[in-house]
Amino acid sequence: MIRHSIFYFIFISISEDKRGANLSFSRYFFDERWTRNRTVTSFDWSTQFPELLVASYNNNEDAPNEPDGVCLVWNMKFKKTTPEYVFQCQSPVMSCCFAKFHPNLIVGGTYSGQIVLWDNRSNKRTPVQRSPLSSAAHTHPIYCIDVVGTQNAHSLITISTDGKLCSWSLDMLSTPQDVMELSQHKQSRAVAVTTMSFPQNDFNNFIIGSEEGAVYSACRHGSKAGISDTFEGHQGPITGIDCHPVQSQRLFALVLDLVDRLDCKALEQ
Repeated sequence: MIRHSIFYFIFISISEDKRGANLSFSRYFFDERWTRNRTVTSFDWSTQFPELLVASYNNNEDAPNEPDGVCLVWNMKFKKTTPEYVFQCQSPVMSCCFAKFHPNLIVGGTYSGQIVLWDNRSNKRTPVQRSPLSSAAHTHPIYCIDVVGTQNAHSLITISTDGKLCSWSLDMLSTPQDVMELSQHKQSRAVAVTTMSFPQNDFNNFIIGSEEGAVYSACRHGSKAGISDTFEGHQGPITGIDCHPVQSQRLFALVLDLVDRLDCKALEQ
């Protein structure tokens, strides 16, 4: 676990002799008050402003009077040492993302199961909107959050560790528009989802990684909505997953095994 969450950024340059890629240190972001003794739980780049990055953090056990959850927006363009924006809430933030098509909004998923929404146009650091803590929505930690769709038709997708998928409108977080239970067909047991990825330009099919080390393909709509296939072979939790931007049948999974490793798997469509 990262005790001091110093956030490093690395850029890649290709060597002239073509023997491989050289990784060079670029810069790191750290704030004495807001990031010391906090773990970085997620991060996301802004599609509208590519120099901006938002990172979420859990609680600082050494500072019980500070907010349990923090989201910081860092700017890669300017050489400033402080965050561009500081957002906070009463529960550790386990996932965050910029709201696509809404450049001023940032969405967070919390350990308590609440969805929180911040607006950088607001004068306050606390959420301007939040979901209820009820059985109709999430009551478990949310590690998966993303805005999918188009400019005119998009939804916020969240998945909690009890396998519940919720689809939301960013205009109304009082109740989800759609709810789906992601469960294994063989054991009829809920999947403890830890990470999620949608292929590029595909808003129905998605991939999830689980706490038990299995990867699942699933879809949101249609006669076969839910989990459609299972890919096993890992010995630890899947901590990160991403679909190839061009070859959507390929994905990358980061696994917390005895040794951290990056695996590349090909999915048969």
